[in-house]
Amino acid sequence: MEQVFAYIKIQSCWKHQKQISSFNYDGASDKKLSDLLLCEDCEKESAPNRKILTLDEFKSFCRTHNQNFIPIEVCDKPFERIKSFLNDVVEKLKNQIEKVLKQLKIQQTAMYQKTLENLIKQSFSQENTKSQIIYNEIGKINVDFSTKIIKSLEDLLNLEEFKKCKQELEELKNIFVDNYINNKQQQQQQQQQQQQQQQQQQQQQQSQLQSQSQQQKQQLQQSQSQSSQQGFILENREIAQSEICYSISFNSTNSMMIAGCNNSIKVWEFGFGELSFLENLEAHKYTVTNLLFSKFKNNFISGSKAGDLICWKQQNNQFIKSLAYEYHQQGISCMILNKEENLLFTADMDRGIIIWKAFLDRNELSFQKILKNHTKQVNGLSLNDSETILVSCGLDKQIIIWQKQQNDWIFKKNVNQYYYEFGTRIKFISDDQFIWVSGVKNGQDKLFVFQINNFNDNVNEENNKQLLVSNQNTDSLFFPIFYLDQKKLIVTKHKDHIYLIKKHDDGFIETVSLKVLNSNEAYGAVTNDGQYLVFWEQATQKFEVCSIVI
Repeated sequence: MEQVFAYIKIQSCWKHQKQISSFNYDGASDKKLSDLLLCEDCEKESAPNRKILTLDEFKSFCRTHNQNFIPIEVCDKPFERIKSFLNDVVEKLKNQIEKVLKQLKIQQTAMYQKTLENLIKQSFSQENTKSQIIYNEIGKINVDFSTKIIKSLEDLLNLEEFKKCKQELEELKNIFVDNYINNKQQQQQQQQQQQQQQQQQQQQQQSQLQSQSQQQKQQLQQSQSQSSQQGFILENREIAQSEICYSISFNSTNSMMIAGCNNSIKVWEFGFGELSFLENLEAHKYTVTNLLFSKFKNNFISGSKAGDLICWKQQNNQFIKSLAYEYHQQGISCMILNKEENLLFTADMDRGIIIWKAFLDRNELSFQKILKNHTKQVNGLSLNDSETILVSCGLDKQIIIWQKQQNDWIFKKNVNQYYYEFGTRIKFISDDQFIWVSGVKNGQDKLFVFQINNFNDNVNEENNKQLLVSNQNTDSLFFPIFYLDQKKLIVTKHKDHIYLIKKHDDGFIETVSLKVLNSNEAYGAVTNDGQYLVFWEQATQKFEVCSIVI
């Protein structure tokens, strides 16, 4: 440890090239070493809330938190011995090389002399045989010399110091390997213990939640049995429907119901809880996911899994459809109209929210703007009463506030930074209050109530409602929250239950009735007068009608 800090003290920061004086541990695990070591000038330039330790503080911190690391002395001493051996090798190499160079010089001189002797004898004598003998002698000398040089080099490779270096390195490697294996085993044991503890905690939590859920269900059942004429009253009117039905909508007078059935739209006459089939509209190429009736006339808008939108207008008791509007990249997940029905907000299964100018009398839409702050599928949309704030939620675990400024919609803030789970439904229940339903499989299973403070733009959570725990299911889409302002009633689906919730004047919300579903795949709508609920279930493949009695 001391050697490491001695090394740090002689280093310089990369920016000012001055001596290191402190350590920045703010986000240390994600930064390079050069960004963590600071000089005095670096400290002065740091942000006020930056986490900085002096070198002594950092040394103490390391000693406390790094018990499992190999002490530096374990590595340092063998390295020093290896350096000593190599220094000895260098000296021996130096001496040996000097000898070799000396031999080279002697050999070179001898070769020059023999060559010169050969030249003289060739010039003054005709005896070629003697010349050939001299050449042979030179060749023999060169061969003998080469053999000696090779032997000298082999002796260098076999130096005892090299063997000692190798032995030290092997021992050091064994230390590293043993320590690595021991640490790995300790980590695995710790992980196993942590996993066992987490499993035990999860089992205890699930057991507690299931117990609470069972108690809530029993209380609701007792409450409903005491007042059997309140809540969702099944009308015993069922209609078989084998095709998938993601969306249902009622006209303004509640006399007509439309339902998306695969890629077509079925039209029903509705009265006093009775359904009577009228016609089948050939609509989209792909499955219908959303339907939205006008509150004024028998006009509606449909959206499909392909992302296209179609406007429908009833004329002479026949529905006339517009051309398809194909702006969305993926399927339509939800849509809402403003009160005047001249603005349409549509969201998709990619991440887009599109604002349209709506001309329902002319069966036309006009693209106005796209909002892009979501990063995954958008699940829900809602406008406040004054239509100055739009809220959206999605699979990206965000709740986004959009604000209207000078007829434009801009991103204001994301208020879901800390729940870390996605919501499937969202709805304003007043001008400054909205509810959001969580949808994760092992999530909190709550209906959250958010209050917007118009003075400082803060969004506060209050009066949340614990829903029945359901760890087996993830909530499904396409069944929006219905809020009946005059009756102060909320109808919302959550996983495999449909809730009828009463909002009191003091802000307290109370579950009045509960409809148990066969699965989480159920889709429905409430009539505009709040008297009936109609829903379709994948498990039963039929429409069911319930009257809502308070």
